Amino acid sequence: MEFDLDLLDSLIFVGALLMIFIDYPLAFFLDSAALAFGIIGINMELLDFALLQAVSQRFFDIIQN
Repeated sequence: MEFDLDLLDSLIFVGALLMIFIDYPLAFFLDSAALAFGIIGINMELLDFALLQAVSQRFFDIIQN
């Protein structure tokens, strides 16, 4: 089964709108969405694991602010 990347883009957009409308903190949602969709991309062999290593540092920087 071939996965359409446009579907993945749409899921990220709809998820972002949903979290904004339920008043979830945007910074935490964006980091968690980046992590979740990064893992999906790695499992689908679209991304390399090395790209995901920067997410944890950025997440902890946001938490410290």
